[in-house]
Amino acid sequence: MPRNVLIMDVLDSLLDALFRLVVGRGDLAPSLRALAADAGMSPAGVVHHFGSRQHALHLAVARWSKQRAEDLPWVGGPEDLVRLLPEREDQVHDAAFDLALVAMGRGDEGIARSMAELRRARRLRLQRAVPHLDDAWLDLVVAALDGLLLARSLPGDPLKAEWARAALARLLELLPSEPSERAPAS
Repeated sequence: MPRNVLIMDVLDSLLDALFRLVVGRGDLAPSLRALAADAGMSPAGVVHHFGSRQHALHLAVARWSKQRAEDLPWVGGPEDLVRLLPEREDQVHDAAFDLALVAMGRGDEGIARSMAELRRARRLRLQRAVPHLDDAWLDLVVAALDGLLLARSLPGDPLKAEWARAALARLLELLPSEPSERAPAS
């Protein structure tokens, strides 16, 4: 088996392990030993393949954010924005993992960079769906979606999918239907 295929398999195993540790156990700072054990590897094996725990995490998160950006649902217009809300349990877990990685990225520039790429991809998808919105309105929609994702992924008593859809529908009713005039720069 070519080395790059082996590395990608190992990286996928580490990404799966990171997902289980973060989403399943709530561990936002898994140790090298915990990551390796959950991936069925030794800590020395992780270091051998990636040089360090941090580099392995950066590569795994970069792979995750790239996959998530590629898997974003197509959104043709404002009425399709509800597709960005998680419905199924696996989608809710994915959203929870995204949010956990954003939190992890607050102390790690490599993780923050990868998650910023995913956020830019989501924003671009939204921008294509509602091209008439100026940056302020678009940022409001992005923030509302982020809040709904968070509320849908909370443990214990998450926001119900139909309530999230209703909240998003209400926000969409408030959006301008035509390009808004921008205030002159001062």
